[in-house]
Amino acid sequence: MTKITLASTSPRRKDLLSLIVPKFETCAPDYEEDMTLKLSPRKLVKHLAEGKCKAAVLVVGEGVVISADTIVACGNKVYGKPKSKRDLQRMLREQSGKVVSVLTGLAVYDNNSKKLISKVVEAKLHFRKLSKQEIDRYLKFDDGIDKAGGWALQGRGAAFFTKIVGDYSAIVGLPIAEVIKALNGFNIKT
Repeated sequence: MTKITLASTSPRRKDLLSLIVPKFETCAPDYEEDMTLKLSPRKLVKHLAEGKCKAAVLVVGEGVVISADTIVACGNKVYGKPKSKRDLQRMLREQSGKVVSVLTGLAVYDNNSKKLISKVVEAKLHFRKLSKQEIDRYLKFDDGIDKAGGWALQGRGAAFFTKIVGDYSAIVGLPIAEVIKALNGFNIKT
């Protein structure tokens, strides 16, 4: 049986992977995300996912390594995790009333074949116009501080959207259908 390692300690990613892979390990790769790189949002999130994966491969050294990174973009502006409540407030004001893209970069590396499969999965979310009072009320909770864009679709942020087009699991952080496809490409059945 091939050892599978998830290069993430995210509870959401662990929960999603456990739906299709009954036994896997996790590791926190020593990788510094640089959100200031002058890349398009798609190229940036793919670069980040591949960087995490490559860092984890150096530590794990065997089996298959899966990594992912998720960002929110509005046009060419990228929203990572807010650094403070003030930053969170700014992010919500800027996204309010717009269509935002949730981009999840996925990288899957097989140590046997030395092959890396990577891709970007995009979903579009229609952000409803938020009032100042709604934003202020949301800031009383810590829901958005550790989430790309400042919100989580599976949390209080669900109330922000009027329409969602795309892969729910990718929005949460790990595009399950693409993980299955990559594992099948390495002859690993889920």
